[in-house]
Amino acid sequence: MSSEQHGLILQAAWVAPIRRPPLRHGAVRIVGGQIAAVGPAASVRREAGDTLRDLGQVVLLPGLINPHTHLELTGYAGRLAPQPLWSWLEALVALRRQPQAAALEAAGIREGVRRSLRAGVTCVGDISRSGLNVRVLREQAIRKVCFVELISGASLPPADPHDLQRALAEAPDAPELTVGLSPHAPYSVRGDHLAATLELASATRRPWAMHLAETREELRWLA
Repeated sequence: MSSEQHGLILQAAWVAPIRRPPLRHGAVRIVGGQIAAVGPAASVRREAGDTLRDLGQVVLLPGLINPHTHLELTGYAGRLAPQPLWSWLEALVALRRQPQAAALEAAGIREGVRRSLRAGVTCVGDISRSGLNVRVLREQAIRKVCFVELISGASLPPADPHDLQRALAEAPDAPELTVGLSPHAPYSVRGDHLAATLELASATRRPWAMHLAETREELRWLA
């Protein structure tokens, strides 16, 4: 058997395959980066050359998915006092206009990836106004869907569907990276812009995400 075929067997107090009930004293055999077997530890065959690693009293399960992150905001943690959403947003926008914001946010994305992986999150759906997430996450060892965000009439692009289309063209997919579209919210995206964004997502077969019903004030406004 060649070295490329040698496997890694991970044993744990519990293995959670998700599609079937958790296994007490389970094991997972991995060969060439692919799962080759999952089952009770006694039933997962160990081949010559395999490495066995007992993880102990843990639950071994597939990586978690966080479908809505703003990793570029990680660098602002602790810089704003708790307050109502609208005043908090105004204060956040003021921070993001400071000269050092781009470097701070790039570092925040990398720190957000580190914290995510440490918590067992191996895939994120990350939303960014600037597209910075595409550039930084491209180099990070985590699966990601990078949503480029549209706010109609914003002072910085994307401010309309044409801006969004250009941003999409400038942000090609990469291994473990998919680019998606995000019309920000019902109160910040015009109806025709929303329709155009969804048409673009459909035509390019891109995922899309939208903030919806975040506050009581928004629910009253929508009603």
